[in-house]
Amino acid sequence: MREIELKFRINLSSDTAIDQLLREKGVVVEKEKYQHDIVMLLPSEIGHKLIKGSKVLRLRTEKKNNQERKLITLKVLGEHQMETQEYEYETNDVPMAVQVFQRLGFQIDVEIKKTRKEGALGKYNFCLDSVEKLGTFIELELLTEDETISAEQVQKEMQADLTSIGLNGEITTITYDAMIRLLNATP
Repeated sequence: MREIELKFRINLSSDTAIDQLLREKGVVVEKEKYQHDIVMLLPSEIGHKLIKGSKVLRLRTEKKNNQERKLITLKVLGEHQMETQEYEYETNDVPMAVQVFQRLGFQIDVEIKKTRKEGALGKYNFCLDSVEKLGTFIELELLTEDETISAEQVQKEMQADLTSIGLNGEITTITYDAMIRLLNATP
């Protein structure tokens, strides 16, 4: 599955203010869930800029309504920023999966902890994320099998949709794991 996304750092005073603004604009979000991601890379990619074809493993534990889900996702970076091919499946044992991937040569790079509320904005999946150490973001994503769609054009449309509902903020083309990497590298 191809994923095209846009991240938008927002600066509203509270989650309540964000929720109210979204409701006023007709965006319905689900209950909050907690996600803990372990991101793994090959040793040759740790500490370097990831490029087209780089492989990122994400092992996610997700908790919502006293239910827990564990997912393994392989992301292969695409031509454009915030575009990946994703292969995802469920597991029941994240620690064992980490050990298996370590035996295959992957190393733990960073961990990301966040709360997420999901919904829809037009044809896009909508996520309101509060990311530990990073702040609050809105993420729009389009999942598609169509390889002919222009990622840049989709991202421009996403930006227009966000500004049309009155959300102001800073667009970022850096993933959460890359932001955490930068934060950890700062003395």
